[in-house]
Amino acid sequence: MDSFGRILRETREEKNLTVEAVAKETAISMQYINALENERVEVFPGEPYAIGFLRNYAEYLGLDSANIIALLRAKKIQESPVPIELYKPHRPKYLIPLIISVALILILGIGALLWFILGPAKTDEQHSTAVTNITGNATYKLAPGESLAKRVYQGDIILVPRPGGDISLTVKKTQASLDLSTPAGDMSVELGEEVELDIDGKPGGEIIVFLSDISKSDPTRGAEVRIVLKSEAAASASPVPAVAPIAPEANLGRSVVILEDTRAYPFVINATFRSACLFRYQTDRGERRQNYYTGGQILTMQANNAIRLWIANDTAVKLQLSADGKNYDLDMAWLGRLPVCDVRWTRDNTNTYRLVVTELD
Repeated sequence: MDSFGRILRETREEKNLTVEAVAKETAISMQYINALENERVEVFPGEPYAIGFLRNYAEYLGLDSANIIALLRAKKIQESPVPIELYKPHRPKYLIPLIISVALILILGIGALLWFILGPAKTDEQHSTAVTNITGNATYKLAPGESLAKRVYQGDIILVPRPGGDISLTVKKTQASLDLSTPAGDMSVELGEEVELDIDGKPGGEIIVFLSDISKSDPTRGAEVRIVLKSEAAASASPVPAVAPIAPEANLGRSVVILEDTRAYPFVINATFRSACLFRYQTDRGERRQNYYTGGQILTMQANNAIRLWIANDTAVKLQLSADGKNYDLDMAWLGRLPVCDVRWTRDNTNTYRLVVTELD
């Protein structure tokens, strides 16, 4: 039987990831990552916690989480004590039918093996097509009055309309940072940065690029970008406005500053439910999502600018925020009886960015 711990460890090592790096990106402590890779389920407070962390870790590594969880449960069944009745010697009553059944199984198994070896295999052309879909060779063109929000891959081409003709940008790198090849030279954008780029070598920048998601180790995952023509930038909402409430009608109350920095970047909130709780959230002015969660369940929320939270029972859930490789526990005890709050980036006149938890009436 396959070992789910071995699969996790080997997959992580194949991606050249350290346990510390995984802990920073998934908000799962190094203690629990090591426990999963060594199949020490007894380290977790209960089975639901082990399954929840195992699902998050497997999905982060790009594995089939349902299959990994099935291996965990199969291991528990295998380690269960054997009933005493099975130790009692007994004499088979139907020896001949058993021999016939085994022979049929062997014949079917040999036939399946021969078909697998000699049967039709995927052609090199089919394999090449699958790889192309991952690496990408698409062409996108910026349209006046609209921003381009796409996940781009190495080899993709972005056409920027200019009075003298389209300028071609080629995606050169999608690992750790986004590198673009332009007529003015290669240019790089870091995660969470909003950068004005001069792509034609003339004074002044022509486009604004915001990089909201990129892998540190896997270039095939591409990069999530938003590109705006500079002439259209004023009419387009900035990824990090000076004050970024999700809804303008919100009444602001007390605030707590989580961290300060010279730039804004995506952040993640992990909700671990201790008991039953009605929980609602909204990320970056998107669709509101609501569900009834029970003890042991884990919810992960990611945003570029803001997350709004509605919590029916703040004592039933533990919230942990991860940003820039650091983890912060969010204490909701200072909020009202039915906590409603924004976790959002703000920017003051000195261009200082603050990640703030703000109470809403």
